[in-house]
Amino acid sequence: MQHTTLLHIACAEDLAQADRVGVYRAASLDTEGFLHCCYPHQLPGVVSRWFTGATGLFLLTIDTAQLDAPPVLENTTGGDELFPHVYGEIPMTAITARKALA
Repeated sequence: MQHTTLLHIACAEDLAQADRVGVYRAASLDTEGFLHCCYPHQLPGVVSRWFTGATGLFLLTIDTAQLDAPPVLENTTGGDELFPHVYGEIPMTAITARKALA
């Protein structure tokens, strides 16, 4: 699998659970079937559109070479920009960095 870096914004509770069980998942995996991610150049737009004023968030850096399946590039909300979606849990070994956002 090609090595690519993705970013994912996680809430503190989901990240704490992942630390306990060894894999990361969020509610969107159950409700939409995938985890929302973005590339570094997409992060400012994602934060301003979806996370303004939110607290308890962490920015996860994900190494796609460590995922069980490659991300799928999709646009599920309209427009032209494609975003990477991960269809499954993320092993903690794929998370190469975490940083508090808010």
